[in-house]
Amino acid sequence: MSNKSTTLDFVPLLLGNDANSYSMARAFHEAYGIMSIALARSLKGPNDKSKIIDYRRRVDLLDGDTLSLEINAIAQEMPDKQVLVVACGDNYLESLVKQRDLLLQNVKVDHYIDNELREKLSLKENFYELCDKFDIAHPKTFVYRQEMNHQIDLNFEYPVILKPSNGVEYFANSFTGQHKVYFIENIKELKETIDAIYASGYSDSLIIQDTIPGDDSYMRVLTTYSDRNKKVKMTALGHVLLEEHTPSGIGNHAVILTEANEELSAKVINFLENIGYVGFANFDIKFDKRSSAYAFFELNPRQGRSNFYVTNAGCNIAQLLVDDQINKKDLDLTTVTKDALYTVVPKVLARKYIQDSKTKAVFDSLYKTKVAVNPLFYRRDIGIIRMYRMSRRWVSHFYKYPKYYKPEVM
Repeated sequence: MSNKSTTLDFVPLLLGNDANSYSMARAFHEAYGIMSIALARSLKGPNDKSKIIDYRRRVDLLDGDTLSLEINAIAQEMPDKQVLVVACGDNYLESLVKQRDLLLQNVKVDHYIDNELREKLSLKENFYELCDKFDIAHPKTFVYRQEMNHQIDLNFEYPVILKPSNGVEYFANSFTGQHKVYFIENIKELKETIDAIYASGYSDSLIIQDTIPGDDSYMRVLTTYSDRNKKVKMTALGHVLLEEHTPSGIGNHAVILTEANEELSAKVINFLENIGYVGFANFDIKFDKRSSAYAFFELNPRQGRSNFYVTNAGCNIAQLLVDDQINKKDLDLTTVTKDALYTVVPKVLARKYIQDSKTKAVFDSLYKTKVAVNPLFYRRDIGIIRMYRMSRRWVSHFYKYPKYYKPEVM
């Protein structure tokens, strides 16, 4: 791929203020030595006070057509450059795709699928229907709709998983006790949780699923990139050794080791190229030891929160995007196989909570070779206020894991 000698006739515009967006900014900075612009609603986050990011906050960014107006205002500041927009959250992506026709000519969003396909892939029951069509395994699933009035007929046993099908609408209706995913022990708890969710104003369907046994080390994350010709040009499989376990963060990857699985990657490549996909895709997967199958939970039509595991393994995803969309290069298919370790938690905690002895041994070995990277701590972005905030976040895991970690429900 390209290097810093590339003509820099573009500027990255990141939508979000989280680990996802900061990881993308770091990737752009490592590849090209440039500052990204980040646009988001939140006051504090990894982008705020960063020396590699021009962070701009707009509280009502997702109201009406505000997002397109803000993007266009930035594009007008630099009419001689292409503004390469990177959405770093589902809510930003939904608004961006819906407003793409309102954007100025020098705004680049061609690396995103249209809204029709986005809705088909983002709504979990639609994604599972596509999985069935392409022989991709997924957990046994019951789709619940509000009008069912507690009529629930499951063909699998408790405990079960409960989660929203429409994550964007769900998180737009916050309520006390809201979780990203619920682990449900019985029918009484299931009905009570369903009622609490719909009382918040959420109106879309809910997903009830069979609980696949196994701790965090049974999880996998797969990141892909499909170029402007709708051909997959990068696959990167990560073996998740540990996840976060707070109510709002459960499922976020905390420690990832890169690995390879040609059969799994080939199946996903066939799927994406047949549906006409473009841009980054991020799949959450769990190995089901009962069937020896890799069960797919969801597809996020963007790079994932933990995307830096790919960049850290030698495939800078910002560079990949620029080579395709800005430089119009014909890319070869890259399968990321380099051993690398992604971690956002202290080493001592990771060692304590990684359950599998074999993966713990690999973790120790890679840590010794200094290939472990926390994307939020970047030696070229040192500032007192930001480093204080990031250090507090890092240390907070010493409180969160003892309180929330429950391996028996995974």
